[in-house]
Amino acid sequence: MNRSTLIASTVVTAAALVLVVPPMLKAKEPAPGPLVTTTTASDVCTGIPGCTKVATVDVDGDDQPDQVGIVSNKPAAGGTITVQVQTATGQTMQTTSTNVRWFAKSPWFGAAPVDGEAGVELVIGDQMGAHFQQFRVITYRDGKLVTLKAPAAGEYKSTNTDPTDRWGVDGSYSFNMGIFRKESAEGEVTVTMKTAFRSDSGKGHTGQTRVYRWYSGEWVTVSTKNVRYTSDKDAFALSGWHVKGLRRYA
Repeated sequence: MNRSTLIASTVVTAAALVLVVPPMLKAKEPAPGPLVTTTTASDVCTGIPGCTKVATVDVDGDDQPDQVGIVSNKPAAGGTITVQVQTATGQTMQTTSTNVRWFAKSPWFGAAPVDGEAGVELVIGDQMGAHFQQFRVITYRDGKLVTLKAPAAGEYKSTNTDPTDRWGVDGSYSFNMGIFRKESAEGEVTVTMKTAFRSDSGKGHTGQTRVYRWYSGEWVTVSTKNVRYTSDKDAFALSGWHVKGLRRYA
């Protein structure tokens, strides 16, 4: 089954955002959660201190509503964020993000189709700067919750210590970055990553538009194009998430 699916901030220089593509670097997956279990509890947060139910959506792709809960522990100070899912059949799964730095009121961002598999993805905050925001996208695979890595994993980071498999967006005077998702009538899913750096002259913006297609369980590069934006309006418009079901920023 196929799924359908500025912030004008303080002035920074484009050099403040590091774009690196470590060809052999692999991000460390968050510590695995407990074994998948089955429960008769009626609520995903039953018996879990600090848990907040945030969504009822189809996570495992069986067209049945699953419950999603979230527990955060000092997320603004390098703590953890745990996502708990209870499926319609009573199966429970969880995954924990570690070393997060998220200053928004809630780490929960939303649920929406991102890749080309059945079931929605769960999007949570991970790293946050003055205007740069990095998210962990969680998906269901073979009975477990795992990270859906961003296309060109490791490229869009604000610092060299940021995780390399996260999804980043930015919206500022000097740099803008956005994520766009499209699904064709035939069910082909593409994600487009757009960037725009303000020119040194202060006039116009240059960047890239990179298109990736979901194929055989992974993102495959379709095209890369250098782009110039003559107006601030056009550059600012590309920033943030442009995915049905998700807002632009946290």
